[in-house]
Amino acid sequence: MKSLAQLWKSLSKAVPAGLLLSLMPMATPAADSFPAKPVSIIVPYAAGSTTDLTGRIFAQALSKHLGQSVVIVNRANTVQGEIEVGRERPDGYTLGFFGTGAFSLAKFLVPVYPDPANFELLVQLIADFRVLAVSEASGFKSVKELMDFGRKNPKKVLVGINPGTTSHLDSVTIMKAMGIEANYVPFKSGGERALAVAGGHVQVTVDSLSALRPYADAKKVRILGVAAPSRVDLYKEVPTLREQGVQADSLNIIGIFTPKGVPEAVLKTLEAAFAKAVKDPELLDQLRKVAQVPAFQNRREFATSFAEEAVRIATVAKEINMITPK
Repeated sequence: MKSLAQLWKSLSKAVPAGLLLSLMPMATPAADSFPAKPVSIIVPYAAGSTTDLTGRIFAQALSKHLGQSVVIVNRANTVQGEIEVGRERPDGYTLGFFGTGAFSLAKFLVPVYPDPANFELLVQLIADFRVLAVSEASGFKSVKELMDFGRKNPKKVLVGINPGTTSHLDSVTIMKAMGIEANYVPFKSGGERALAVAGGHVQVTVDSLSALRPYADAKKVRILGVAAPSRVDLYKEVPTLREQGVQADSLNIIGIFTPKGVPEAVLKTLEAAFAKAVKDPELLDQLRKVAQVPAFQNRREFATSFAEEAVRIATVAKEINMITPK
């Protein structure tokens, strides 16, 4: 019987070189050599946005702990960016930096949406409680003043929203908890909405502190309360809505998603690298500068919290009729 070397020699004489090469088995990157090339993180938001800046902070820290370059890839459309990640090769080289609320809300708003079955939830990284803020021009100095006015004047409180987003959903939830029948004014982006509140064109917004802090520092916007069960370390001077009699929370969770089917060894490598990155002093310092709160959860914990959040999103979306007929 011919040895492999003899067989290869005889084949090389009888078969053209190009065809012979095509017969060779294709090499695939071994899981134990991961990462052997740069890793991409798709951020389905515009460059320069708070989510983009946060993603870049994590990418830099992850690169250090993976020993490989990590590149941010921006996508303009949230849903399309999420779907793109779910269709990528499951080798660990393409990750998604997604807000869980927006991910779960998409199924109620668009005919084609990301299917959770196509994804592995890797780690939770950020738990960003939103704040209730008003324009300084509105004259409201407290939650009580806003509530008293809104209850006595239906439809007179103008609330800026980005239709079909979690900030829209949470704005309606908070206004309902305050007993206010508000008038919702649509804007195309969070930046446009923040400018409108700062300029006094609308009175109220529900957003992240990171988006509103520059306007608060400039005395154009007043932060009335944080929508969290207890005060947040990053801004302890801000009372919670619950302290002021409003039983409503608003949490924006951001985590890492991968396509379904990534090898277990690769998932463990990525999970361990993120667990180290989130403790990196340089990363923590940079997150504080953009007013973001790190909240790491491993794969098991993240899967549980995601499922609970999806149920809440579905319940509230149906309650406020945030449903697009398909």
